[in-house]
Amino acid sequence: MRIAEGEKQLNIIQVVYDNESYSEVVVETAGSFSGEYRLVWVIREHEMASALVRILARSECCRIFSSGGNTCFSFPYEEQRPIERFYYKTSFNRDEKDMILRALVILCMTSDIPCTLLYLMLSQRQIMLEKDKSMHLSYMLVLERDIKEYKETDCVRECARLLIDLLDTDDSNDKAGRKLLLKRYERNGYSKWIDLYRDVKLITAKVKRKKFRDLVRELLSGKKEFFVRLLFTVCIVLAVVTLFMIISQVLLGRIPLFNLFTKSFDVIGTESLKQ
Repeated sequence: MRIAEGEKQLNIIQVVYDNESYSEVVVETAGSFSGEYRLVWVIREHEMASALVRILARSECCRIFSSGGNTCFSFPYEEQRPIERFYYKTSFNRDEKDMILRALVILCMTSDIPCTLLYLMLSQRQIMLEKDKSMHLSYMLVLERDIKEYKETDCVRECARLLIDLLDTDDSNDKAGRKLLLKRYERNGYSKWIDLYRDVKLITAKVKRKKFRDLVRELLSGKKEFFVRLLFTVCIVLAVVTLFMIISQVLLGRIPLFNLFTKSFDVIGTESLKQ
């Protein structure tokens, strides 16, 4: 099989998939030393090709051309590093895992890829996790002869399903997050990207440990008026007691209040403690 994009001849480097309806191949431009590879779908079925043209006509990353009577769709090709394999294979710390989970949702919700293809990417786990923890979506898909259309709700739920699978570990944080997502998923709670993003942001939020002085400061700031009144009342009481003691000392030569402590133990029963 030969493929030509206009005047450019494309050399087939790898055949990914091939049947009577279409072929999926990795190619490079003949005579080019740039090392740039592209993934090409070679569609033989007319109805299948028409459906894909309608879906991808406005896509900026897809080039559509004819070759040998077939309709071809050309996409950028990058190294295959499926997230399900490398997420577990790499020893990520807690912060890195949380970042990847959030980034996955953001990648999908901000993508301009049509929902029909985005759903296939998610359901076939064609999300690639790079060494620097960045991600991209791969067009290396298994296509059905009859292209079924999917909507945003389908994509959101499939992304939630992927997150639930990624959180299926022995880690206590993962278990808690998985339980929350699974509960809402089973109740059909995910229909918009923002719904899923809020929950992912919640389960990956950092809980800051507050120091004792911060807790005291927070307590005082929340009840500042109450403590000011209490302190003022205590000061008034102390001032009255002090004034009473001074007057008693001047007029009586002693402080009656002290008698409670000094004379209470002069006599215990029939015994006098005075010598």
